[in-house]
Amino acid sequence: MLRITNSVYLYGIEARCVRVETDLSNGLPGIEIVGNITGEVKEARERVKIALKNSGYEIPSKKITVNISPADFKKSGTQYDLAIAAGILACKEKENSERLADTCILGEVKFDGKICAVKGVISCVIKAVENKMKYVIVPEENYREASAIKGISIIPVRTIKEAVHFLGIKADDGGDGEKDGSTAIQNQIGSEPCRIQSYPDFSEIKGQSMAKRAAEIAAAGGHNLILSGPPGTGKTMLAKCMPGIMPPLTYDEQVELTKIYSAAGRLGNSGLISKRPFRSPHHTISVAGLAGGGSYPMPGEISYANFGILFLDEFTEFKRENIEVLREPLEERRIVINRISGTAVYPADFILVAAMNRCPCGYYPDRSKCRCTQQEINRYMSKISQPILDRIDLNVNMPLIKFDELKNAQKEESSSQIAERVMRAVNMQKKRYAGKNIRNNALLTSKEAEFYCRLKPSSSKILEEAYKRFDFSIRTYYRVLKLSRTIADLEESEEIQDRHVRESVMYRMTYEKI
Repeated sequence: MLRITNSVYLYGIEARCVRVETDLSNGLPGIEIVGNITGEVKEARERVKIALKNSGYEIPSKKITVNISPADFKKSGTQYDLAIAAGILACKEKENSERLADTCILGEVKFDGKICAVKGVISCVIKAVENKMKYVIVPEENYREASAIKGISIIPVRTIKEAVHFLGIKADDGGDGEKDGSTAIQNQIGSEPCRIQSYPDFSEIKGQSMAKRAAEIAAAGGHNLILSGPPGTGKTMLAKCMPGIMPPLTYDEQVELTKIYSAAGRLGNSGLISKRPFRSPHHTISVAGLAGGGSYPMPGEISYANFGILFLDEFTEFKRENIEVLREPLEERRIVINRISGTAVYPADFILVAAMNRCPCGYYPDRSKCRCTQQEINRYMSKISQPILDRIDLNVNMPLIKFDELKNAQKEESSSQIAERVMRAVNMQKKRYAGKNIRNNALLTSKEAEFYCRLKPSSSKILEEAYKRFDFSIRTYYRVLKLSRTIADLEESEEIQDRHVRESVMYRMTYEKI
């Protein structure tokens, strides 16, 4: 007797449908699982066998062979447990359940027959929709994230019995079977969005008008930013404020961000992530922790910061290899992790905000306080290579605040006021790039920048002089061009003016002082 149930394989954040083929035949009683699988999948035979027994089901006294197909890639994870259990029970029936063919089944089983959460459910549900499934059975804990995807019926279950009753498998459970409780569960849970965190307000930062302006430009166009200066000038505070002035996440962005956290098992019993992330890893983080990795590739901090801010405080304290690993993500907006088992691609579309001092003591170039030698300063700054600097559009020095400025009663501009200007600039970009795969000015290719960032002769002359004087690279040239486009958008100007180019160049000139 052969029965087929459907489940989903997850690698990175990408999902692929699999068939769980279960066959009963004469032979030594027991369960054998095949199909190019890892040890944790093989262990499902013990989990399923004990869970079925403790749920009151009788396991057929025959040889049970389970094949997780196709076998051309290695399967891992515990999400196949429930599909295996349903397949074994379905083999006892003379007639096949009508719902088996239209249902994707996800869930890990416990010894007592309860179903616990699995990773990557939202990616799996999307794949089930693409394959025209009608239903997806998911653990109750995963219901909120699963229900964010439309076009398919989500069936949350707490036990094996609930899944069996929904599927219409009339397996003998000793007469104490539970009715399908999916509707009741749905009514209890709802689909509230997940909220990561709240952000401080720009009005709490005294002075630092140039740094605030740079942060506004970065948020409006998706540009990377370096904040330098002595300790205690508000660099960290300003970075933490930035997500609060960025535009709200779109539905598609929420889904993609949620897929990352779900695949890593960091979502919990929550729905879609609705706020932009702010990630601030310590400078002792490993390369794998920052970029992602492991034998089964997991996302790193650069992917957790997708559509948000990756804040690297004490930038020059990070190991050089950690800084250099940012090259590809800053250019390609993704990170590719190659392993023997396959290649995982994680999104890494973040705004990098780096904060640093200019010497080990933090007070250079103020020689009245700085006691570092020039050799120490050069060695300290050598961790930041020119290719990394080329990928950062804005560099701002944040000086110490004077006492008079600190006690100034003038009300500082709030995040909501800045966010209004940013939103208007973002809307201009949406209109300009409608129908194209361009989310903001920073994502423009060189060819697209030439088309959308045309300069009038006087503006072109300003950029030409800066290119020659400061020995710009080609990458820097196009980044200045795109930065000028964002500055113009903040003024709601379709034409890039001379002042926009001058301001853009000014943020590059600051690099000469590092």
